[in-house]
Amino acid sequence: MGFLPASFAFSAMQATAVSGIDLSVNFGNILTIVVMAVGGIFFFFLDEMKGLKDEMTKMTEVLIVQGRMDERITAMDQRMVGQGKRLDDTVRRLNTFLDMRAVQAIEDDDAEH
Repeated sequence: MGFLPASFAFSAMQATAVSGIDLSVNFGNILTIVVMAVGGIFFFFLDEMKGLKDEMTKMTEVLIVQGRMDERITAMDQRMVGQGKRLDDTVRRLNTFLDMRAVQAIEDDDAEH
């Protein structure tokens, strides 16, 4: 009823010898293959994780350098803004001085006539 004959099942599980080589497979062989495959996969992932860790370390170093550069740029920007304010103040004073001289020259010119 859908089952294989006992003689067929027994003959398929028997060890067959071809040229003196035993081709039988037992639980120990299967377990060895599975353990080696799992070990290989585990080793592969460990190697990948080590590579990711190295890459993360490098990325951390790059981010630290970028942070330092950002601080330097911010400090330079503040110095430039300070220089710009001083320059604007100097220009304002110079314009005020020149305007006063122009007014004085006009008044002197009017006084002479």
